[in-house]
Amino acid sequence: MVGAHGQFAQKLSRLTFVAGFYETMLGCGSLETLLDKAALTIQSRISGARVAIFLLEKHGFDIHIAPSPENVLPINREDFQRWFTTQTVGNIASAGQVCTKQHLLTLGMQAPPALLKQVSMMALPLGVLGCAVGFVLVWRSAQEPIQGEQMDSLSAAAAGLRAAILAHRDPAELKPNCMNC
Repeated sequence: MVGAHGQFAQKLSRLTFVAGFYETMLGCGSLETLLDKAALTIQSRISGARVAIFLLEKHGFDIHIAPSPENVLPINREDFQRWFTTQTVGNIASAGQVCTKQHLLTLGMQAPPALLKQVSMMALPLGVLGCAVGFVLVWRSAQEPIQGEQMDSLSAAAAGLRAAILAHRDPAELKPNCMNC
């Protein structure tokens, strides 16, 4: 009985997060505002985390890094541009499941090993049925690893975030196979 109650509470917490996440996205008038609000909502769900949203574009990819607390590992846009290629971003966006740090490495991420020892990192793909929109990268100190359960709530909100991103993008910026996803 206690176990069933715990599972119910976990599902209710996930549902509450997703409903709040979607409500936050409703008032966004621009892609930049949407990405900021989505990232800040994720950061509030996973304390001490930083968030970067990678978006595939017709000729490459863009990275949106949310403002964050000062005490979190400083990884910036230039670092990510060295670590990820367009193909790697596409591989992660199409992965179909939450990617651990190890999985990110097998998909092509090229981050320095010394830094990887200091960071806990997971990615949430924003792709479906061959339509790779991008992914959300979440990281924080390895001393406080990101838990799979924390990413489960984000997974539940992925479809809505993907749809909202597509609604704010100009079709000319997208890869041809993402027009109708």
